[in-house]
Amino acid sequence: MFCHNVLLEPASRPWSVTGERMKSLYATLFQPVVQTVYLSQFQEGVTNRTKRLMESSVQLTNVLLGIVVLLAIQAGVLALMGDRFAAVLEVRVYLLAACLSVASAAMLYFRVFPSGDFRIFRRATIVQMTAFAVMFSVVSVRADVPVAWTIGVGEGVLLVALVAQLAVGRILRVAENQGA
Repeated sequence: MFCHNVLLEPASRPWSVTGERMKSLYATLFQPVVQTVYLSQFQEGVTNRTKRLMESSVQLTNVLLGIVVLLAIQAGVLALMGDRFAAVLEVRVYLLAACLSVASAAMLYFRVFPSGDFRIFRRATIVQMTAFAVMFSVVSVRADVPVAWTIGVGEGVLLVALVAQLAVGRILRVAENQGA
């Protein structure tokens, strides 16, 4: 039953490794942008409004770049990069995972870390690790579940956990301020 396990035989599915590398490349190329904009918010004279604008700019750039890459994939650019890239199954899921990863990183840098509430980060990563464990368990027994979905679900769960915690925190602060 486990002889066709994706986790135990990665060489049998080289496209999944290439897809994961493509996802990592997207996130790695975007990381300096996130870090630079993050650090620039600590310059003298930067207002809260400017900080929100910076975060929105990073998130919008991520979405737009994701769309551009998706359109390039639709246009057949992967075939120009060689057989290995053209053979990547579920390439759109890897792209989505990359965009979700960048969105999560930006949210961490612009919302969570500056607040100093690292419990949000810990809880979100615990939820993400749980999602990865569940998805990798499913992939190990079901060959029809693509590895790309494991990566995509893990990144999506992290983003949703961050957004949910920040939203609940904001709702509680608003309710507290109205009650005071």
